Amino acid sequence: MARKSFKSGLGSLIQDSRIFSKKEEEKEEVGNDKLLFKINELNEELHLWRTGKLTEEIFTKSLKDNDLKYNKYNNSFIQIK
Repeated sequence: MARKSFKSGLGSLIQDSRIFSKKEEEKEEVGNDKLLFKINELNEELHLWRTGKLTEEIFTKSLKDNDLKYNKYNNSFIQIK
């Protein structure tokens, strides 16, 4: 009998959606922080490129490595998925 109640207790814990939503929220926050860090690095690279200290090839390679696209009309980066 103890085994049965233990299994049903685990089942109710697994079905509790709040556990999974908390983990997903934490992953999104970490992802946003990493994305913000990458965008800041790319802004620095963009400044170097505009001043002639960075080639276009290196800049576009860095964009591809970080799955980003640069919009020159509003000076922003777009994440590509």
